Amino acid sequence: MIDPISAERAFLGIMLLEEREVPGAGELPIESVFLSSHRTILGVMRTMYAKDGAVNLVTLASELQRLGLEATVGGMGYVASLTDGLPRGTDVAPYVDIIKEAARARRIQVLCDRAGERLAAGERTSWAASRKRPLHSRPQITRYGPNTSGNTSCPPGTR
Repeated sequence: MIDPISAERAFLGIMLLEEREVPGAGELPIESVFLSSHRTILGVMRTMYAKDGAVNLVTLASELQRLGLEATVGGMGYVASLTDGLPRGTDVAPYVDIIKEAARARRIQVLCDRAGERLAAGERTSWAASRKRPLHSRPQITRYGPNTSGNTSCPPGTR
């Protein structure tokens, strides 16, 4: 499976090769793109699509230079390398899916990190505050439900 950064590069490269916003590309929210340089490139490309309808390496490079963003995106050599090894007519949908899934995973990770920090600091979340017993005194759960007998062995034939 392709990593999310490579998917972002391929996504941008395909759009440059096609010289138009390809079907499915508009489904990708710009905030789903991880690298700020890729978000900048995508934002400039979308602005150019809205104005002129066509974007290629030459026009994108010119616009990035006009806006003073060439260093921000890694230079013109990096922008030109986005199309390396990509065939024309490649579908962007698989790349959009990878980028969206990676963005979703990052959002979940941030939420988990925040919840962990809050719990470590002793702050109780709304669901934890409504519980009658402290979080650290959860009953032992077996595959058959709560273990209230105190017996910690598995029932015969379940191993």
